[in-house]
Amino acid sequence: MSGYAEARLLRQAVGRGSIRFLQKPFPFALLEREMAAVLCEQGITSASRSGRPTER
Repeated sequence: MSGYAEARLLRQAVGRGSIRFLQKPFPFALLEREMAAVLCEQGITSASRSGRPTER
């Protein structure tokens, strides 16, 4: 990260838990878990056969 204000704001938001951040390099399993958690929080439970998410 840089020393710019945006970087500081990003670190603060991550620290508060208001945004998710994956440190590179990360394993695919971690990406998969984080994506599932975000989709669950948004009320999206699974993908339909068309590949589009379905809502609860």
